Amino acid sequence: MLVVAGFLLAGIGDAREEETPLLVAAEVDRIAPGALWPGFDPASVPLAIYDGKRTYLFRHPAPPAEFQPLASRPEVRRMAGRHPLVRANTFVALGGVPTATLTIEPGESRSARELASIAVHEAFHVFQAARYPSWGGNEVDLFTYPVDDSSQLQLVRLETEALRRGLSAKRDAQARCWLGAAIEIRQRRFAALGETGAAYERGTELKEGLARLVEGHPDRVVDVARGDLV
Repeated sequence: MLVVAGFLLAGIGDAREEETPLLVAAEVDRIAPGALWPGFDPASVPLAIYDGKRTYLFRHPAPPAEFQPLASRPEVRRMAGRHPLVRANTFVALGGVPTATLTIEPGESRSARELASIAVHEAFHVFQAARYPSWGGNEVDLFTYPVDDSSQLQLVRLETEALRRGLSAKRDAQARCWLGAAIEIRQRRFAALGETGAAYERGTELKEGLARLVEGHPDRVVDVARGDLV
């Protein structure tokens, strides 16, 4: 009896594990088009998820031959093992189509909702690449960026702390004061960085900063008129 029970429990565990990519994709699908950023529809972006044993493919217009449809969900494709291109949380040209990718490590403790936020982050990069191809810093400039400049690091920490206090302030006057301080520190910092370093930071903020904003606020929307979160 114990042996039979063990097999049954193992089967339940496998079923739950297999469900995870489907649950993640369902969380992405529930986000309304334009809810996170004007024109951005996370559910329209092809998504590949590796769950430690198999690679799932969602919403891909031309699935490579190695992906076979699920019997219960023929619109979802799956292959055994890890697809060679699905190596990290990023986006790749899978079958010639820009595809967001998500990897789920064995023993993953994050919920499907949390994992879906990461998938949305990578889907936003696909959107950015198509809609705003100039967004992003020049990675060559990273070689001359003063990463070991202690005075710059000091100012970065002061700026971050001012922003943190501004965002957590209880009164508008306090928030304006702290955010004004953050802007002043940034101006000092960018003046010392020089045009190249400042442009690299601004480009990186456009690319990665906005993707992180979208990832962290799946239930907040962007006011198209104001261009900010409400």
